[in-house]
Amino acid sequence: MNKVAKTSFWKGFWIAAAISVVAAALALTWFWMFIAAYENSRPQVTIDAYLSTVTAEKIAAADSALPRDCDLTLQSEEIARKIIAESIGTITCLRDTKSSNDEQLVYAVMNGNRRIGSLTMIITEKDVFGFACWQIIDETYDFSYLLGEAVSVTVPEGYSVYADGVLLCDQYIVERGVHFDNLELYYKDYDAPTMQTYTAGRILGTPTLSVADQNGGVVDAHSDSAIQASFSNCEEERVKSIKKFAEGYVKAYVRFSSGFGGRGTRSYNYYMLDRYMVPGGELESRMKSAIDGLYWVADHRAEVKEIIYNQFICVDEGVYLCDLTYTVCQNALDGRADSDVSLRILVVETKDGLRAEAMTVY
Repeated sequence: MNKVAKTSFWKGFWIAAAISVVAAALALTWFWMFIAAYENSRPQVTIDAYLSTVTAEKIAAADSALPRDCDLTLQSEEIARKIIAESIGTITCLRDTKSSNDEQLVYAVMNGNRRIGSLTMIITEKDVFGFACWQIIDETYDFSYLLGEAVSVTVPEGYSVYADGVLLCDQYIVERGVHFDNLELYYKDYDAPTMQTYTAGRILGTPTLSVADQNGGVVDAHSDSAIQASFSNCEEERVKSIKKFAEGYVKAYVRFSSGFGGRGTRSYNYYMLDRYMVPGGELESRMKSAIDGLYWVADHRAEVKEIIYNQFICVDEGVYLCDLTYTVCQNALDGRADSDVSLRILVVETKDGLRAEAMTVY
């Protein structure tokens, strides 16, 4: 009897112990599941998961990463996204408390100290423990700060403008009919050539502009004066005839204006110059008015040593602008001295050949 009772006791004991162990294991499993569910319900878990998988390339590939104002004609999408990726360093996330509420959380995506985007999270369905998990439903990025300012250049009509090697078409022309500085005096009376302004951008970074003249020659795109000075629309044969005319005109003008030969030669010097001027023109009138003043000019034996031709422009049909610089050698207190003078001569075609209509010293 005692033996049977003793056996029954141990049997019950081990059964109870086994049940206790299983219950404890189940309770412990339930506890850890509860803890895991609680942890997963924290927004930071979702953020940590995002940070563990996000890369610069992944962000750059997002639809919203490419700024809307980026000109993909000048800069390919591939290059633009590569620039975005290269700009990304260490990514962190900070809660945007102003934009968040109980049902929706917004986190700022930070690239170092700069905000480059936002993550929006909402609560998903609750689990068996009553906890809810947060899920990212929207990722937006803003890299518009990488966009460079638009750049502009004004060039003569017929010139080509390139931005980072891409030829700009007419859609980049923002202004037409821009005047040349050295032709400003003649637009009222003549249908003079004009320029046009191109504006390129915006792209990620700043585009580098380059300019080619009508013959394909490279022009300094960073100098307005160099661009204007590079323009010439005269045919080669016409340039030769203008040079020949200008050489004679300059020598006659220097002889006249320097009082060459003394007072007794004033009329003769004027006669030599008059052959180069338009009869009854503005320039002839100016030179006639100067004759009396030359009475007091001493003869310094001036002579033209060299003429450098800077530019030839066909202003209108039969009208040309010759820009030149001549070197004149004349007597000075300590002997002979050289000086440079720059002229713009308006040359017109008449029945008697080329004649000077106007002249500007600059």
